Amino acid sequence: MIEQRPDNHLSYDELLKVLAQTGGETNQSRDHLQSCISCQQALKRVEQRFKHMGNMARQLSPKPSSPFRLSGKKDAYTRWHRKSIWVTGLAAAAIMLMTAWFTQQAEQNSALPEMAMHAIEQDRQLMEQVNALVDNALPAKYQNLTYFPGIKIDEDLINWIVPSIDEEKDNSLT
Repeated sequence: MIEQRPDNHLSYDELLKVLAQTGGETNQSRDHLQSCISCQQALKRVEQRFKHMGNMARQLSPKPSSPFRLSGKKDAYTRWHRKSIWVTGLAAAAIMLMTAWFTQQAEQNSALPEMAMHAIEQDRQLMEQVNALVDNALPAKYQNLTYFPGIKIDEDLINWIVPSIDEEKDNSLT
């Protein structure tokens, strides 16, 4: 049960709970504090009193002659522990970077054979076209125009149709 003052204001204990924000205060006491100016002022006075006590404690307490440190064993352990954490973190970061780099290299290397195979296929198709032209340079429409049945095509006929360059030079001199 909530102890309240006789005039329905918050008690000193309830004000301390609100000041400490421990969650011990009820919704009813929070609602009352928001609407009651007298309780708000009482809360400010309690808060001022604790602040004043803290300031006095800081002023009256002696200053330490040297900084406070743990014993040497714990200090060495702490340094070793910190170093091991740093080393572990750096090693983990290095492993992650190497993994990312190897993954990227593997992806690039797997794409390379595909690109090479595509280039090889294009080269093969081009060579097929060149070989077809070497075998017969005339298109199919024009091949029938040059066909003479009964005429034997030999080297003499070709030399007569297409004379040699050397023969032209020899004929022009005489």
